[in-house]
Amino acid sequence: MNNRWSLKDKKALVTGASRGIGKAIAGELESFGAEVFSVSRNYKRADGIKCDVTDAGQRKELYDEINKKWG
Repeated sequence: MNNRWSLKDKKALVTGASRGIGKAIAGELESFGAEVFSVSRNYKRADGIKCDVTDAGQRKELYDEINKKWG
């Protein structure tokens, strides 16, 4: 971990986290100590949920999951 930055005890929600830029962002945040909740339309990582954030019903499920995990 880079000593200049620490995101220990911070939480981050990353959409599009299954590939590309979103996956890279999730990994970078984790490398700095953040707890990451990942969201993707196509793939559920162990630390997140499969969700299309353009769908109101799925957004509600996402909010509920985040609330269960982080309060």
